[in-house]
Amino acid sequence: MLKVGPEGKQRIYSAPNLWHLFLAYPAETKQYLVPLLALLHPNWRLSESAAEVEVELLRKAHGNETLDRRHWAALVEQLGDESFARRQAADRAIRAADPAVLNYLQQLDFSRLDAEQQFRVRRIIEALSERLGDDTPEQTASWLSGDPSVWLILLNRSEAATRRQAVGQLTAMLGGPIPVDPEADPATQKTQLEQLRLRIEGLAAEDK
Repeated sequence: MLKVGPEGKQRIYSAPNLWHLFLAYPAETKQYLVPLLALLHPNWRLSESAAEVEVELLRKAHGNETLDRRHWAALVEQLGDESFARRQAADRAIRAADPAVLNYLQQLDFSRLDAEQQFRVRRIIEALSERLGDDTPEQTASWLSGDPSVWLILLNRSEAATRRQAVGQLTAMLGGPIPVDPEADPATQKTQLEQLRLRIEGLAAEDK
């Protein structure tokens, strides 16, 4: 959460994590947050890195690297199968999946998993987190690309080409067409984005 301005007149910018914040509010974070973070770590290039992450996200979209959350959900379900062989097969499949699966696993509600699933999911998260520990733009984009809310952010960009790519990714992730016209006028797009945001939040609540 980034708060700007005096008490009582503050503007508040919030996001699930730092990368979401940079993608959602590039101008505000560059103006207010980057100078503060530079005091802590002068070598951080967070604004530049966020721009590179966005480029990499769009490259993945252009390459049609779609994401199958339903398939991941089925694999997580299989982690609790009575058959040891099927549990092992699901474990291996998740570890070999696109790095975006890490974001999906981190958003799961563990209270809805049995003990075997919880144990395996935690181990997989640890392994994938170590693999993605360098936080390069490519690795970060792979992690973020599995989150529909990231593509919702990119649907709000001024460039129509970016909006079209975001529509394509969300259509693949959500399993069907979405009610958003990337060529619509700003007022119509605003209404459509709000409806889509509510739908995505509903799906996230179901995952939990």
